[in-house]
Formats: sequence, structure tokens, C-alpha cells
Amino acid sequence: MAYTSGTVNADDVAQWGAFTVPQGEDLDALNFVIDSVEEFVQRFYVTSDGYEDTVTLAVIMQASRLWKRRQSIDGVAAISDFGPIRVTRMDHDIANLLEPVWAFA
Repeated sequence: MAYTSGTVNADDVAQWGAFTVPQGEDLDALNFVIDSVEEFVQRFYVTSDGYEDTVTLAVIMQASRLWKRRQSIDGVAAISDFGPIRVTRMDHDIANLLEPVWAFA
């Protein structure tokens, strides 16, 4: 069976990201992030049979990444001696997980 929306929840993302599951409006915001990532994956990737676990992990990783991204609104994760360290658009590990199922849907 192909990946379906609703497979990933806030507990999964919080466990992966090593943060406490938020409450109230923050929980609503995290669920919005998860829904958005699932929508993105289903729009731009073919989530065919045999890749459910891979796609689930990619959704968890990207949702955790975007949730933590709200702490760096301008995209700067840190400042080093060499200048700002920016958050990239898509993590290479996530892209590699989705590569076998890449296709325009």
C-alpha cells in the first residue's frame, strides 16, 4: 500500500527531533507543518507501494526540520567565524530517501 496522509503524527516528529510534543496552539502549528509536508510529498513524489517506510521517515525528518526552522526565521542556523550558516531548502538525506520515488505526480 502506498503512503497515505495521516501516517505521521506529532509524537513521531517530536521523538525524531528530540523535543517535547508541544501543547495548545503550538501543537496545532506542528500538525499544520506535518500536513504541509505530507501534501508536498504527495504532490511532487510518487509514493508507490514498497516505499512506505522510506517516505514516512522522510516526512518525519522534514517536518522536524521545518519545526525547528521556526527558531531561525531568516534561515540562519548559526553564526561562525566564516559567516552565517544557512538552512538549505531540502536536506540531502531527505532528498536521498525520496529519490527512488521521485517523479512529478
